[in-house]
Amino acid sequence: MSALEVGQQFNTMDEAKSAFAIAAAADGMDLRTPTRNKIRMNLVCRFKDETDCPFSATVRKQAGDTFKIVSLVSEHRCHGFGGDQKRAITQSTKFTLEFMNVTPQTLPEQIRAEFKRHGIDLPYKAAWRAKVEICGESITKQALQFSQFPDYLSRILESDPEATCKFRLHPQTGAFQGVFISPSAARTAWCNSHRFLAVDGAFTKTTFEYVLLLAAGYDPNNELVLFAWAEVLKESEGTWSWFFELLEEHLSGVNSPRTTIMSDWQKVLIFPFVSFEEGLLAAIKQVLPNAVEGFCCVHLLRNFKSRKDVGAKSPDAKALFWTCANAQSGAEFNAGLSAVSKRFGRPAADYLDDIPHDKWVYCEFPGPRYGRASSNIVEIANSLFEKARGLPPLDLLAAIYEYEMEQWAERRREAEASQEKFPSAATVIFVEQVNLARSYLVTLSTNTRPSWSGLVKHPLSQTDAKNMTTCAGASARSILSISHGPRP
Repeated sequence: MSALEVGQQFNTMDEAKSAFAIAAAADGMDLRTPTRNKIRMNLVCRFKDETDCPFSATVRKQAGDTFKIVSLVSEHRCHGFGGDQKRAITQSTKFTLEFMNVTPQTLPEQIRAEFKRHGIDLPYKAAWRAKVEICGESITKQALQFSQFPDYLSRILESDPEATCKFRLHPQTGAFQGVFISPSAARTAWCNSHRFLAVDGAFTKTTFEYVLLLAAGYDPNNELVLFAWAEVLKESEGTWSWFFELLEEHLSGVNSPRTTIMSDWQKVLIFPFVSFEEGLLAAIKQVLPNAVEGFCCVHLLRNFKSRKDVGAKSPDAKALFWTCANAQSGAEFNAGLSAVSKRFGRPAADYLDDIPHDKWVYCEFPGPRYGRASSNIVEIANSLFEKARGLPPLDLLAAIYEYEMEQWAERRREAEASQEKFPSAATVIFVEQVNLARSYLVTLSTNTRPSWSGLVKHPLSQTDAKNMTTCAGASARSILSISHGPRP
């Protein structure tokens, strides 16, 4: 057991046991633990009684909550009595699956490095064979699961007849093209939520590297809702058009001026040879022409700060960017651009000015933003399923479906137990606004927003005005509109 030595430390007792199991299997040996508790673990040869094998090891907990090998007699007299050389591959495969996602692009050295991080010195050959075993099994399993999609979707429709589930094949070759799921609960959630969608695609971590498409939003309590998800071969105008066609079929009012669809423009900046009129945005224009498109301001800010003339660590970059993004008028926006030009130079200001204003600037945004300026909600959804994206295709769909069903069941239990007439988040906002309203005297409104004067208790801030009104170019933070305010 050259891979192990006295003094070697591990983060947990399980890691120590795994290290011994792998090292023993590599030597064709087998071990047992006659003593194991929270403080100490003894290991001996499994065939000690039959062969009087002297092998023994002791692992003991240390002061810093680590576990150290305090004694080790590595001599074996059983010569692998009853041992199996294949156990090295079996053990390595088992623990590799626990530690990381493995794809055909994963290198054996990466597997070894991950094991090393857990205190285990895995031999190169064992890492290589583990990769071969995992990827070979994964390819077979994934290929099989593509053929199981129709049966899986049929089972969903049996329990949820009002769901939308579609499976798409190539018309000539019959090859897999995509699968789409949107449960009936998503339609109910959509009818009771702001008409705001954040959409994005993310590669899966599997052999076939297909793409997971997501459409997410917020419920009345400002919590994540997944309205639909799909697996497709790649992101393109065709796949996004198919996705939006099914989304429009399932969610009433998606193709409406009251619906805002927020997306990540960063991909266009990473791949400048692709026009922003292609792909996702082109699909929105074609399938949902009445919906309002918006760019995620968080990603725009990230790209702005990545410029050499701006600098990611500049303390002024963030404030100046949001001055432009939140401008209440063209004059405010131009003043913000002038400040950017003065601080970082004219090219930095031109960079912001070249981004279509109606996609991100508050005063020129053509529809409601519902208080949202980013598509981060869909990135949160992607992060929730980061590990699941390493699963075979059907297992990934099932993991997302199970998660969403649990979330909707929990929301239903909360709603049935609540005595409030409004969702909890809306109730807090409503009470807040009622209290603020007692401090204002309302005068005649303009064509763009209500106006207040005659301060009674405290001055009205611009933030208060945004929260209270439903006006052209912006929408109330509350789900309740103000009946006397002008409408878009």
